[in-house]
Amino acid sequence: GGLDVDPAEVHTNIVIFQVDPELSSASAFCERLLEAGVWTFPFSNTSVRAVTHLHINSEQAQRAGEIIAETAESLATGV
Repeated sequence: GGLDVDPAEVHTNIVIFQVDPELSSASAFCERLLEAGVWTFPFSNTSVRAVTHLHINSEQAQRAGEIIAETAESLATGV
């Protein structure tokens, strides 16, 4: 359970990943990410769309990924 993304399917600055319904809905997950400063979009009930923009550098993108993982971990552990 948790999150699922296939790196082989990422060919642009758009990443779509799946949220396990036992963890959260995509919409609720996006709300949690926004509270942490990461803007994402619920693409479906279980899919989240994340897009990097030109003003985002690699360190910021890396930190966004860390926040996404930390948010999933927090939801999974109830912390």
